[in-house]
Amino acid sequence: DVEKNGGEFHALRGYARLPALLRGEDELVIFGDGLLIESNWACDALIEPQGHGLRKTVFCIASDHPFSAQFPEDFERVDAEKCWAGLLAMRAAPAQQLADFPGDGDAVSLLLRLALQAHTPCSILSKDEIERAQFVLADRPASLRARELALVHSSGNTDLWSGPGLWAAERIARLLSPRAFGLFNSLSAVAAVAMILLAIVLAGIGHVTPALALLAVGVFSISLTAKISAIESVMLNTAKGEWIKIVDVRLVNLLVAGALGLAIYTVTSGAMPLIAMAILAVGLAHLAANSATTMLAAMWSDRVLHITLLTIAAGMSRLPEALALLGLLALGAALFETRGKSAKV
Repeated sequence: DVEKNGGEFHALRGYARLPALLRGEDELVIFGDGLLIESNWACDALIEPQGHGLRKTVFCIASDHPFSAQFPEDFERVDAEKCWAGLLAMRAAPAQQLADFPGDGDAVSLLLRLALQAHTPCSILSKDEIERAQFVLADRPASLRARELALVHSSGNTDLWSGPGLWAAERIARLLSPRAFGLFNSLSAVAAVAMILLAIVLAGIGHVTPALALLAVGVFSISLTAKISAIESVMLNTAKGEWIKIVDVRLVNLLVAGALGLAIYTVTSGAMPLIAMAILAVGLAHLAANSATTMLAAMWSDRVLHITLLTIAAGMSRLPEALALLGLLALGAALFETRGKSAKV
C-alpha cells in the first residue's frame, strides 16, 4: 500500500540506518510498537486544522488515565501530568541524532525523547478522542479479539427478521470471518454463480422446482459472499469488496430474472408474454427495496426469501400466480412509500 501511493518501504534491522535515509526537511509519523489506532481518527488528528501539512505534535493521555497504570510500558510517561498516547509527528532533523546512540536501544522511545527535546508541542487527548482512537494493544490477544468483534459487528446493517435470508447470511458471515477472507471467498462467489447458471439450465429443461431451490441456494451464497467481503473491507480498510457488490445486485438480479423467466416459460407451455411477468417482479422488488422504510426494505431486498416462497408455489403448481402476486405487492409497496415521501416534502 505504501508503494502504491508513491512511497518507499524500508525494512530496517535496528535504527542505525535510519538517519542516513532522512533529510532535514522530512517529517516523521511514529506509532508505539504494537499499538493499533483507528486509521480515520489518526489521519484527521495528524492534519493541521486548516489542512496545511502535517501537525507536529506528541499526543498524550493524562497520567491518571487507566491505560497509564495498566500498560506503563506501552504508554510511556512524558512528565508528572501526562503519558505518551502512542502517536506523534515530528520533523526529521532531530531524528538524525539517532546515529549518536548505541544500536541496541528502543528506537521508538528514543524518537519520543528526541521529539520532546526539540520542543515538539504536546496535545492531551480528551476522553472522547481516546474512545474514537480505539487503542488496541496487538500483543494482547484479548484486546485484538475484542477489536476484531467490534469491526465485524460494525460492518453489518441487517438486524431485522423481516429479511430472514439476509439476516442469516450476515450472522453466518460474522461467524466465518476472518477465516473466510481472500481466495476462499472469491471461490465461493464463483461457485454461487455456477449454481445460479445451473439453476437456469434446469429451469430451461423443465425441472422447475429443483431449479428454483438451487437458485435460492446460489443467491444465498452470493449474499453470504457479499457480507464477508463487506466485513473484510472494514477490517482491512480496503475497497476490494466493491466487485462483489456489483455481482450481488446487478448480475444476480439479471440471472434471477432469467431463471424465473425460463421457469414461467416452462410451466405455461411456452407462453412468451408471461416471461415479462418474471422480469417485472424482480424489477419491482428491487424498486420497492430502494423506496421502502428500513424494515420493509430488508424484506424486499431479500431475494432468498422471495425465491424460497416461489419454490413452494412451484411445487404446488402455482408459480404464475405467485409471481403475479409478488409483483403486485412490490408495486404497491413502491408506490405507497414514494407517495408518502412526496407528501412529506
